[in-house]
Parts: sequence; C-alpha cells; structure tokens
Amino acid sequence: MHACALTDLDYRRLSALSLALRRSGRPERAEFLHRRLREAVVHDVPGTVPGGAGIGASVSLTDLDDGSVYEYRLVLPKDADISLGRISVLTPLGSALLGRGVGESFGYDCPGGTINVRLDRVRHDG
Repeated sequence: MHACALTDLDYRRLSALSLALRRSGRPERAEFLHRRLREAVVHDVPGTVPGGAGIGASVSLTDLDDGSVYEYRLVLPKDADISLGRISVLTPLGSALLGRGVGESFGYDCPGGTINVRLDRVRHDG
C-alpha cells in the first residue's frame, strides 16, 4: 500500500475519526482508513505536503479503464454529499486518495470491483 503523506492536523483529525468509528460498534467503516493512517508519513510543518490530497482538497481523477474524468472534494463524513461532488474520507476512494500526489495512478476497491484511476489535479482552496 502507498505511504500516505499528511499534515499533522489532517492526521490528528483522521485518527480521531478512526478511533470514534472503531468505538461506535461499526469498526468495519474505519478499517481501511485505519490501515492508511498506520502507514502515514506526518509532516508537522504546515504546507509541507505540497500537492498532496487531504481533507478539503479538490481533485480531478481520470478513470484509466474508460477515460472518464471526475471532480471531487475530499471531506469529513458529516460534510459528504455525492450530488455536490463531496466524498467522505471513509469511502474507499476517499481513503485511497489521502496523501496522493498529482500523476499517481492507483486502484481502489468498490462493490463492482477494482477501479483504476490517475490523480490529475489537486487544488487546496484554503
């Protein structure tokens, strides 16, 4: 699994979310996120993960199988709304995006099988 580069703030927020989910009686929702965090490389200086996808980042992805392009914003679960293009860090794609950089290709598992994508753009709007 690809090492996940995160800011210290994102790491702390995601760790708290993972812990809360494991204690909530629905630990399966946090398992993939928990595995990503175990391999995380944490940068404690703000802005030291240039271009990396983290909470609040807008991303553009290309489906490597059919060429479709998708635009999403990576958000915490309470802010997720797929109709507005906001995906939770707890979704398979959301967790797989964490810490990825522009140009990276990766696969993520979903109910229909593995989907292979390339991260074409990461924008941090502040």
